[in-house]
Amino acid sequence: MRVLHVIDSLRLGGVEVLLSEMIPRFARHGVESSVAVLKPTDSPLQQRLRSLGVPFVPNPYTRIYSPLQVRPLTRCLPDYDLAQSYLFPSQLWLAMAAARCGKPVPIVTTEQSTVSRRRKWWYRPVDRWTYRRYSAIACNSRGSADALLRWLPEVADRVSVVFNGVPLERFQQAQAPPRGEVLPDDGSPVLIFVARMQYEKDHETVLRALAQVPRARLLLVGDGERRPALEDLARSLGIAERVHFLGRRPDVDRLLKLADLYVHSSHHEGFGIAAVEAMAAGLPVVASDVPGLSEVVGSAGLLFPQGDAGALARHVNAVLCSDELRQKLALASLERAQEFSIERSVDSYLDIYRKVTAAAGRTS
Repeated sequence: MRVLHVIDSLRLGGVEVLLSEMIPRFARHGVESSVAVLKPTDSPLQQRLRSLGVPFVPNPYTRIYSPLQVRPLTRCLPDYDLAQSYLFPSQLWLAMAAARCGKPVPIVTTEQSTVSRRRKWWYRPVDRWTYRRYSAIACNSRGSADALLRWLPEVADRVSVVFNGVPLERFQQAQAPPRGEVLPDDGSPVLIFVARMQYEKDHETVLRALAQVPRARLLLVGDGERRPALEDLARSLGIAERVHFLGRRPDVDRLLKLADLYVHSSHHEGFGIAAVEAMAAGLPVVASDVPGLSEVVGSAGLLFPQGDAGALARHVNAVLCSDELRQKLALASLERAQEFSIERSVDSYLDIYRKVTAAAGRTS
């Protein structure tokens, strides 16, 4: 089976890492994967896939919202048995390419969030047209599926829930770097939060909570347009010396091993793959009680009302002050993480691919 994967970019991010982890595993099941990137970069993920011999579709366009992106997709689509899109606008451009393609090729998409800025009454006809072209829609959580079905109930027969997955062994077996290479080796407790610095991720609540947690240090892994404002907030709260902005890092698995506790604060979250990585690393998790993320963490961690810095601080202090609670949550994290292995994700997508290609009369 030949599959084309269409994605906005391959910068370091949850769904981008997911795709880069799944492609080599698809190959073990006889799936030949190619990748079409709307905005090609020389990112570590793209380098890794190229080193594995994964072909990339030539693309002269770099503006991800340009309708010209449809051209290279339309030209190459007949060469594949199936194509899958990740994120928007890849989702729209692939649907348009499939509609223009002279040879019917089934397409699959993913739904990665519980909230979309496109869900306005005036955009509904476009979304309705787009989703109608897809043979299957894989939602990364029940929360994402419910949100989509509230918006477009007519697609219910094509929706399934496929949890994102991580390579559990990598996070279980990682070794921490020397603490002094990352932050002062002063014995203070360490919190960590891995996320892009964008609005949907609520770093502000984490910073305000840290101001209520004596001595603790915070590692922030990730970058984005919100970083300058977050650095200003840390200074205004008087905690700048305890907050370590590490930027994008390829060694998240090792950094997690430095921490005593993982915090994940979001305004909304379709899944929360970074929380799963933390659970796989055996960290206690404290997370926002929002759809998607709360479904992933479940009873294995502690949840706090979205945006409630006081509640987050109380949970963090409780965990840091109790070895018994910390160990209990760590064991619960390890057990919960088993539900989200990358192998399970691959198997679920393979099942979708086989059903879709069989229904379309394509090679499976």
